[in-house]
Amino acid sequence: MLRPRSTLSLLIALIFLGVFSGCNSDAKGPAAGDGQTGPSVGASCANITGQTCIGVKFVSYTDTSGNPVATQQDALSNLQTMNSIWAQCNVAYQIDTYFLADPSQYGLNFSPSDLSELDNVREAFGDDYKLVMVTTGTWNRSGTLGQSSANAWTAMPGSDNLGSVLESPVASFGNIYAHEIGHQLNLVHVADTLDVMDPTIYTNSVELDPSQCATAQSQASSYPAMLR
Repeated sequence: MLRPRSTLSLLIALIFLGVFSGCNSDAKGPAAGDGQTGPSVGASCANITGQTCIGVKFVSYTDTSGNPVATQQDALSNLQTMNSIWAQCNVAYQIDTYFLADPSQYGLNFSPSDLSELDNVREAFGDDYKLVMVTTGTWNRSGTLGQSSANAWTAMPGSDNLGSVLESPVASFGNIYAHEIGHQLNLVHVADTLDVMDPTIYTNSVELDPSQCATAQSQASSYPAMLR
């Protein structure tokens, strides 16, 4: 069970949902890159010597009132956590695009209920120039998502639509964003609660070992259009 200690409300939400992070490698469909690479939202990592800098497209659903489920401040806070964790691998990220999306405009549900819907999300916001992270509304577990307590699923490398889909209860918990982007760099789950790639993510799940770093660096080099 995920136990962030940042806020009581987030803790309650995560306990209720029985949070862990999963990966889904079966997403298929054409990529739909927007071709934009900057300027970055927040700090850029492009000129940091010795670090592999990767562009990110951060998509947040909006509710019926137009409010984002993950604010730009959430995105920047998550980015800071991601970069803090990934610095040990000399990997850094910058948000090239922070994009607010009304899911109804894309034929998508605010609260997905089936795993196949997450494939559709990745297809709608896919990008050849950035790693994609989409935050949706709270998942409706009446469908196949009800069979899982995951709060995030990522299509691994080799999928046509690479990308991570997370639900709003974890919108301000950066460790899970750091975990999911690790899947996009070809990292799998490990049995170590101190490692950010453990299936259950705690606030102290922050470690990455040298072999994980090597895998991530190798995968990053296969995304030349995403490097800054």
